[in-house]
Amino acid sequence: MIAVRQSAARPALRIGWWSTLVVAIVLLGELTDNVIDHDGLTRVDAPWHRWVVDHRVTGLSEVMRAISAAGSTAVLAVVATVVAGWLAWRRLWPRAVLVGVTTAGAGLLVPLLKNLVDRPRPPVADRLIVETSWSYPSGHALGATSVIGVLTIVVVASVSRRAARAAATALGVLLIAAIGISRVYLGVHWPSDVLAGWLVGGLWLAFCHALASRWRYRNQPRPTVESEKVR
Repeated sequence: MIAVRQSAARPALRIGWWSTLVVAIVLLGELTDNVIDHDGLTRVDAPWHRWVVDHRVTGLSEVMRAISAAGSTAVLAVVATVVAGWLAWRRLWPRAVLVGVTTAGAGLLVPLLKNLVDRPRPPVADRLIVETSWSYPSGHALGATSVIGVLTIVVVASVSRRAARAAATALGVLLIAAIGISRVYLGVHWPSDVLAGWLVGGLWLAFCHALASRWRYRNQPRPTVESEKVR
């Protein structure tokens, strides 16, 4: 009975999954078009940016600097390398490859997309830290979504308790959100930059995870005719 319910739920899950991906792709395309044309969703960038700058708090600014530093490309790359190495040492090769490919791909996407769009950052006078690259998309948001996302997937796959899985997922989402918000707070990104980073990072993570799941499905042992007869 349980197996029947699970098999019946799979089509609905697939429809929901693909629908979410399509919506994310369409939203990213529309957002990028708005950034290039300076209209649409990007109209909220300036007022939101100004509101954040006008409501900064000294103590919170230091926290945001620390969060932003923790979500830098270098830090995320080191963490991912350590985790991938540990997984390889444990001979968990599919998970190690998933972490490595997702992280490396995110690192390549950031400069590629930034140089394609060439969007200037917010005014220098509003920034609390120094940044010299282009603004769109946020590399911190993209990298955090991809790297922390894939590490969360690995952790969730490694634990059996539902509470532990929920806690790991909640922590991963919280970290991704905090890193993106810190970039707007520090004045080095427009809100739409961060939204685009989350979208691109999420799509790249979904692509890598889908490929890994497909590979695992194709390489898992299939029941033989003899085993079926025994059962």
